[in-house]
Amino acid sequence: TLKETYTTKINPLTALQGNYSLQVNRDLRKKYDMSKLAFGREVSRNQKADLKLTLRFLRWVDQNYTYQANYQENSDPRQRRATPVFDSVTGAPVSTLDVTTKYNMSANLSLKLSQILKTLGKSGTRKGRRGKSAAGDSTGNPFILRRLLYYAGGKIEPVRTTWRRNTDARSFNLTARPSLSYQLGIQDSLEVSKAASGLTQQDQNSRRTNLEFATGLRLPLGVSVKPSLKDDVTSRSGSTQDRLRLKEEEAFPRITINWGRADRLPLLKRLFNSAQVNFSFDRTKVSEGEGSLNPRDLLSKGVSRQTTVSWNSQWRHGPSMRISYTRNVGEDLDFELASPSDSLSVNDTPPLRGTSEDEKSKTSVEMKYNLRPRHLPLFGDLRSNVDLVFRVEVESDTRSSGIGEQEATPISETGRVKVELNGTYKFSDNFRGQGVIRVENNRNELTEKTRKLRELRMSGTLFFR
Repeated sequence: TLKETYTTKINPLTALQGNYSLQVNRDLRKKYDMSKLAFGREVSRNQKADLKLTLRFLRWVDQNYTYQANYQENSDPRQRRATPVFDSVTGAPVSTLDVTTKYNMSANLSLKLSQILKTLGKSGTRKGRRGKSAAGDSTGNPFILRRLLYYAGGKIEPVRTTWRRNTDARSFNLTARPSLSYQLGIQDSLEVSKAASGLTQQDQNSRRTNLEFATGLRLPLGVSVKPSLKDDVTSRSGSTQDRLRLKEEEAFPRITINWGRADRLPLLKRLFNSAQVNFSFDRTKVSEGEGSLNPRDLLSKGVSRQTTVSWNSQWRHGPSMRISYTRNVGEDLDFELASPSDSLSVNDTPPLRGTSEDEKSKTSVEMKYNLRPRHLPLFGDLRSNVDLVFRVEVESDTRSSGIGEQEATPISETGRVKVELNGTYKFSDNFRGQGVIRVENNRNELTEKTRKLRELRMSGTLFFR
């Protein structure tokens, strides 16, 4: 086997750079003739090209654009799993190609809104200027609106926008190599004939487009608010059916609130060295359809909501503690596949096939403490280190299902209570171990049965040096 590798790199501008690489593998057992400059038969090639553009001509916005194209070609008959295709005229086997392509595009924009607001506004610092202007009073203070803009500029974070598009395709049994524009992702159509299409190897095409927005706001007392938005659309199709499946996932609103200085309150300051409160809410809507995402072409749609509240703290004279509560509620609707003969308008949904609902909640309390006893009555002086973790978890899960227009009824309702004490200890460099005490009850509310688990485990390791 002969491998040929070609690489090049271009950087015509400071903001623009590109890379290109091509690797060709040849089989020297066929078509090898030095006199005719024939160096074997090509059996595969791998081509990569990427381009990156970074723009900084505006100080209040950062722009970054990338493009990547990956083209892989396989024409080795030894790796072919499908039945060979023969020419109907000559009877000779037809040389075919299998092509795999991946194209990735992305754009990242960061709008520095704080710089814009500070430029439009002005701080309230007094200056010894005489007279009175339209932008301020006689003491040199700017107008209150400009002071508010300047103050807001110090609290708001940049607005970040990210757009991505990933395209993947696989094509089998091509009779010729696609054009260079297709290899680089400039053109979508192959424009190359196929020898045959088998049942085990079918062409595949998929495209995913992702759009995200995110920003943040810093408030007094260490409170930060970070809202975001996400929209994801995936489309896929195959050669066995002229159908296009679309799936859209939209996450809005998504908000995260963090209070990192909860220990500054007078009462909490005496009890904790540090305390932090987190809150997050996420609402996600998912729709899947055939051909389009219009109500008439929907196959399923669902909505889920997740709420999480947590408390993290470190006691002044004691362990660290974490308390969290999570609740997740989801509802999914499945529709019948609409046919062209159905008398449905664009805004009408197909008949309902079934519904499913799921509601989960979890509450957990975790405490960690580190002990370092240096002397024990039976063991004497020690170089010990004991880490204790006490954990309590309470979970509940209710699932409901319905057929057609019927109301969803519970099909599963379970609850779990778990209490666990986990410890790892090290009494010296030559002895270490672990111990676990666990009590767990799993309750099935529909059958009114409880599965109880009790565990006591201790282990130790002694090293002879």
